[in-house]
Amino acid sequence: MCCWGLFVIGANFIRKLILSQIPTETRIHKLSDYYISLKRTSCSHIPNWSSFSPMDVAGTLPWMAVIERTNENLSEHRIKLIGESLIRLMGKNFTGYRLDEVLCGDKSNDHWMDIQTVVKSRDPSFTESVIPVKDRDYNTIIRGCFPFCDENKEIIRLIVVVDVL
Repeated sequence: MCCWGLFVIGANFIRKLILSQIPTETRIHKLSDYYISLKRTSCSHIPNWSSFSPMDVAGTLPWMAVIERTNENLSEHRIKLIGESLIRLMGKNFTGYRLDEVLCGDKSNDHWMDIQTVVKSRDPSFTESVIPVKDRDYNTIIRGCFPFCDENKEIIRLIVVVDVL
C-alpha cells in the first residue's frame, strides 16, 4: 500500500473543501494568506515562483512539499523538496521522486485529477482525507495545493502543505 501524506494514498475518502471550512489557525491558512499577498504577473492571477520566499513561511516548511512541473504528464512532475514532518508522517523521504512513482492505489487518479484541476483553474485546492498511519489508527489530514508560474505564465511549481487534525 502506498501512503503518501501529500496526496493521501490509501485514504478512506477524499473530500474537497473550501478555505472557509478549514480552521484559521492551520498552516494551510497561513500559506493561503501569504499566497494571496504575493506579486502576480500582469496577465495572471497566480503568483510568480520568483516572488516566493521560504523564510516568509518558515513555520510551514516542515509540512510543505514543492513539486516541479515540466509538462502535463504525471511522469514530468517531480518532488523537489519535502519537509521533515511530512517525511515522518509518510515514513519515507520522497525528495527527487516523480509523481508516477509515488501515486498508486485506488485513489491515485483522484489525486492526479485534483492536481490537473489546480493547473487548469490556476487556483489553489483544498482537500480532507483520513489516512492510515503505521503503528497508529488513522489521521485526518487537510491538504492545500498552491500553483506558481514562471515569467511566461506557465505553472512550473506546486506547493503542497498538510495539516494533521
